[in-house]
Amino acid sequence: MMKRALYLGLGFLSLTREKAEKVIKEMVEKGDISAEDGSSFVDELIKRGEEANEEIKKFIKEEVKCRQQELSTVTREEFEALKQRVDDMEMRLR
Repeated sequence: MMKRALYLGLGFLSLTREKAEKVIKEMVEKGDISAEDGSSFVDELIKRGEEANEEIKKFIKEEVKCRQQELSTVTREEFEALKQRVDDMEMRLR
């Protein structure tokens, strides 16, 4: 499932505005689509790509968090808090 989501997102991300505009321009030239429809279609494609990108980021963050919990690893914040406590104790012992 994770691979599928990643591939889907990469597909959307690889479609840049320039590529989308080029494809739509060709479709307009062939008469497959009107110029007005082409413009709104490009905007919609880019919007969906950005939304997919955000969904993938969210999905990956959730997966990483889940795996951290399964592996009993500490977060950066937890590590920094423990490091600070150790530093404080060392200072008191000196």
